[in-house]
Amino acid sequence: MARNIRLNVELLPEKVYLGISPDVQGLLVQADTLDLLREYADDIARILIEHQTGSACTEDLQFQLVEVPYVEAA
Repeated sequence: MARNIRLNVELLPEKVYLGISPDVQGLLVQADTLDLLREYADDIARILIEHQTGSACTEDLQFQLVEVPYVEAA
């Protein structure tokens, strides 16, 4: 069974992608490309899910990338 995970993605001024998930508490990932972002997110999500549930994550994780605009802090 697959688990769908939303990943809100911003392209930062430094030309790196930042991904934050509202579905997996603590999932925050940064990478140079979207492919790497997805790969890192999968690794980190599995670790977080295992930590939160107490058992290994054997589900197929499918990430839905949602582009959000970068907003500079005041």
